[in-house]
Amino acid sequence: MKRLIITVLVLVLLPFGLRAQERTQLDSAVVEALDARLDEYFAALERESIQIKLAECDFMLENCADSLVKQYVAVRIYDHFLGSKVMGDEAVAVHMVDDWFIPGKVSMYSDIDLLNARVYAQFHRSSLIGMPAPALALRGLDGSAVTAPQPGAVSVLFFYDTTCSKCKLELLKLREYLPGLEVPLEFFAVYTGTLEEQWKDFLNVRWDFDTPCVNVHHAWDPELDSAFQMLYGVLQTPQMLLIDADGTIVGRSLDTEALAQLLPTVMPEAYEYGASTSLFENLFGGEGVTAAGMLEMAQYIKDQALERSDSTLCRHMLGDMFYYLMDTQGEEYKLALRTFITMYIDGDPELWRNPADVRHVVDPAAVCKDLLDRVPAGSRIPRMKVRGVPLKDGGPVDLTDVRTYRLRRLRGNPSYIIFHSPGCSTCDAELEAVRSVFDAEPAARVLLVNPAENGIELLENFDLSVLPFAISLDRKGTVQRKYISFL
Repeated sequence: MKRLIITVLVLVLLPFGLRAQERTQLDSAVVEALDARLDEYFAALERESIQIKLAECDFMLENCADSLVKQYVAVRIYDHFLGSKVMGDEAVAVHMVDDWFIPGKVSMYSDIDLLNARVYAQFHRSSLIGMPAPALALRGLDGSAVTAPQPGAVSVLFFYDTTCSKCKLELLKLREYLPGLEVPLEFFAVYTGTLEEQWKDFLNVRWDFDTPCVNVHHAWDPELDSAFQMLYGVLQTPQMLLIDADGTIVGRSLDTEALAQLLPTVMPEAYEYGASTSLFENLFGGEGVTAAGMLEMAQYIKDQALERSDSTLCRHMLGDMFYYLMDTQGEEYKLALRTFITMYIDGDPELWRNPADVRHVVDPAAVCKDLLDRVPAGSRIPRMKVRGVPLKDGGPVDLTDVRTYRLRRLRGNPSYIIFHSPGCSTCDAELEAVRSVFDAEPAARVLLVNPAENGIELLENFDLSVLPFAISLDRKGTVQRKYISFL
């Protein structure tokens, strides 16, 4: 807001002060005119920031010479922002108490009014928007310690009572909203009463819904040791506040609709895993790469990120490396991938506790691990028949000459099974390159298997997520190697 607008309002108010200097109270005509101007003033300020509202209120009072006008304006400002429906306006009311009424710059109309204002400020001072959220030591349903809000996470504090009709209506809205959230959220439902059995019965009836991405904490403080009423201005229920991941209060006196509008503004943007796979291609895309070398680099990345206390960088870099290994064909890459999942994903669940990371890293890693563990090296090939085409040394291959073979009876020294898809350029190149094995291993046997010509049993036993997929067997049908490339 431009200062000129407020200055004009102040100049309009000053004549009223001159007319009232010899009076003990303002006459009705002055009050009516003041109210009209103040209503314009409040309307002009409505969409401004709290900082501007505070500055403009101070400016107007500092330039108001008459004591009666000054008192009337100050009390009107306090009353207006005390009852304002605009989120955050209570900060102006608290400011008026702390900076004008308590120091005695302006008097309230009575000692009772001042006492009530002091109480209001005391119960709202620490929970204003922009303030660090006070930590509450609460108790859970089972008596365990619950600390609210959750450090480092976006949190909601919802104070309610089991006998509060507004709380029950708000909970009906929350049970429609929370289950559909797809962002990580710590939700603290804090019971403000003292009747444990009544509380538990309430939860059994009214909190019987699942929230996949929202971690709901049920807590209370029957002895009021945490002073939650004063720290969070819980003078009535429901009271709902939103705290960002930095621990700053960004919303208070919210309802579910307001929470839904505000929550996206404080949620960090979801990281798109795989964004830096080109970095890993530069590191590992050349010849001579080994699984051990890739795992050594993974440990280096983790050590460097955690040395900086940057768990986000650690998570993003390791997640990108997981995507790179998952999408890259080759024996060494898959050997590295299996150990990588064990060490850096399954082995560090706290790093991946964010629901978005669970969906985009932990869950795909579980699928990957299942595929990688099929027909492991050292195991016998499944006792099953497949339809395939034998590859012979020299001459064209007739892929239409499909016959049935028992995998354990291939009896090559060694035997190679190559799962492929006709028309796939990579598959065709692999089939051409595999002919070279006969030069070094004359007793080798190669069987080409098109999954499309076989049943579901093939998909259940082998990792056919990406073709070609080649494995080698000894004469007894024991798996020696997987994900072989002859190129």
